[in-house]
Amino acid sequence: MHSAGPAPKTCWRRINSVSEKQKSRKIRYPKPEPTPFGSYCYALTCSWIEFILPRLLHNNDLHSMHFSLEVRVPFADTELLGAAARVHPLIAFRDEGAAFKGNRVKRWLRHCAKGLIPEEIRLRKKSPTPFPRYVSGIYKRELKAILRRGGEEFYEEFLDVPRLAALCDETLDENRTAFLFRCIAFYYWVKHHRITGFA
Repeated sequence: MHSAGPAPKTCWRRINSVSEKQKSRKIRYPKPEPTPFGSYCYALTCSWIEFILPRLLHNNDLHSMHFSLEVRVPFADTELLGAAARVHPLIAFRDEGAAFKGNRVKRWLRHCAKGLIPEEIRLRKKSPTPFPRYVSGIYKRELKAILRRGGEEFYEEFLDVPRLAALCDETLDENRTAFLFRCIAFYYWVKHHRITGFA
């Protein structure tokens, strides 16, 4: 059997990062084999689970939903699917009636689940697969560098620069992390196309 050698430094850094998350979130990973190759595989597994897989799931969700496909359905509970299949389309998709505020399919499910699950879960707002957790720091550093460079008058007039600078020092949720990304993309769009104002 060929030895893969020691795990790359980047993988070890990720192992340490994941180890800290394990302690706080009680994530259980398989114990690595006591060999260099086993440690290397462990590092790659942690890297995939913590960093790469969330992005793949996010992209998969975006692309499938664009074409009205729900790729997670095969993993759903068959009894739940059976119950949903018994709801006639004329009822599920009708527009009239205030009882369910439009009677959308998910509202029926929420209504029927009342008292069966905690209210915070039953009424939780739908959200897409989240951004990978590590990108927030990357976006903060990039936006800080952009604000330090300055020089784009239209960008600085269009956005609240002091507020953006303060935002870079805050703990961000998914929505505000996405907002930072849009600010960065907007900056490079303004710079690339030499935007100076509205026509």
